[in-house]
Amino acid sequence: MRYLQRRDVQSPDKKNMILGIDVGGTTVKFAGVTLEGKVIDKQAFDTHAWEDSAQLFVDKLSEIILRYIAKHNIEGVGIGLPGLLSQDRQSTHVLANIPILNNQKFVPMVQEKIKGIPVQIENDAKCAALGEMYFGENANCGDYLFISIGTGVGGGYVLNGKLFIGSSGNATEIGHIPLKDGVTLEDHIGQEKITAHTYDLLKTKKYKQSILQGKELDPKIIYNAALSSDSCALDVFAEVGECIGETMIGVMRFADIHRFILGGGVAGAFEFIAPAMEGYLKNHLDSYYTEDLDIRPASLNAEAGILGAASLVMDKLKQVTA
Repeated sequence: MRYLQRRDVQSPDKKNMILGIDVGGTTVKFAGVTLEGKVIDKQAFDTHAWEDSAQLFVDKLSEIILRYIAKHNIEGVGIGLPGLLSQDRQSTHVLANIPILNNQKFVPMVQEKIKGIPVQIENDAKCAALGEMYFGENANCGDYLFISIGTGVGGGYVLNGKLFIGSSGNATEIGHIPLKDGVTLEDHIGQEKITAHTYDLLKTKKYKQSILQGKELDPKIIYNAALSSDSCALDVFAEVGECIGETMIGVMRFADIHRFILGGGVAGAFEFIAPAMEGYLKNHLDSYYTEDLDIRPASLNAEAGILGAASLVMDKLKQVTA
């Protein structure tokens, strides 16, 4: 089996690769990815500089893609987008952090500029889920729900080696499921919410001696405090774990999922999140769900967005045979 169709003219000193593009609300990241998952020639651009119009965004994106094509043997382009997409993966619906891209025929717009090379798009969290299967340490672990915890909270369900996207294309948006207090998971554990909650806790007498007192906080600082066994930081991440556990119960009951992979920036605190999460699940589920419960950290870390985007091309071309 071969994965990529080679173009007619190639330089013998260049390896065939995929161009992975991770579009975020702050930066747009590009890199070449070899079939073995090596990331090369990584570049980043300011998303806001391209936001005057959808056409400007596509023009700038395509300009960078063409530079990579001129420099490398690019066989396909995979693009991760932070929002809801059409079922046929040709158009966008809602990208909350990049509203100028809402309701655009995105793939045709890009493909008009990029001739002869396939362009694939997918939700960014679903990209990360697929990336674990193609390039991560969890390649052979079976079915799993990937939960991405960063600025927002997203999900991607890999079932029988394929992404499950639902009847209209946007399944597993677990960050927008309300918890028992009526507030969504994302509004509990997104990065900004974690920081705001920590500030609130520090106002109480219980955490008067916390090493976080008087500091300008972000999740990394809170994580470092947890490493020092700070009670406030530990309680913050324990609450994150319980919130995820509450959402997992509904997912497990509905889809009979027993394996979860946690990724994204906040998931870097997996060691402090997992115990409370597992404890919550075991307190609210019977042994059918818990005896083979498998919760593990993602393996791709900082490169998850790029590798996940590249995996879209791997997924489309993997059945091309010699």
